[in-house]
Amino acid sequence: LSTLTRVWIGLGVASWSVALALTTSSPLSGAVTLAWIVVAVVVLVAMVFSLGERLRSWPTSTVYAGNAVAIGGWAALMFHDDRWSVLSFALFAMCFAKGREVGIALAAVVSGVWLAAEIAADSPRWTLLIPFTAFAIGAVISVMIYRVGDENEAQAALIAELRETRADLAASERERGTLEERARFAS
Repeated sequence: LSTLTRVWIGLGVASWSVALALTTSSPLSGAVTLAWIVVAVVVLVAMVFSLGERLRSWPTSTVYAGNAVAIGGWAALMFHDDRWSVLSFALFAMCFAKGREVGIALAAVVSGVWLAAEIAADSPRWTLLIPFTAFAIGAVISVMIYRVGDENEAQAALIAELRETRADLAASERERGTLEERARFAS
């Protein structure tokens, strides 16, 4: 796995764990708690499926189904208890692992669901800024990370080209040396 994939997975697992701990700490009936934990596990499994293209060569349809289930399940959790907003950071990680354009679009959906859940929960007005701020910061960081990745790929291509040029130069020097030796022996 690449370092970037490991970072996304680490962030996802950490925020999922915190969200689960926060929401199961309140006294709910056992069946209700269990039901919401099952939904949370489904969201986690869906997030793994959404990273399938990075972890394994899974079909694109499986990956996007994982995205849809993860975001849909999280939306259900959010409208039940807005403390699940902590999980949005895992979802942002999942979204931004998709690439620049798709990642920003998916993160906008996550922010929209988050905002709608906050409005439905009749949260204080200042908390409505959090989804926008998280989206903006996440998008900026994601673009910066992908730019660094693009620069690394460009540098790797230049290094490969330099190595190829060195090999070609060494081969031509050997050939020139061989021709000079033959000319010297011939005279």
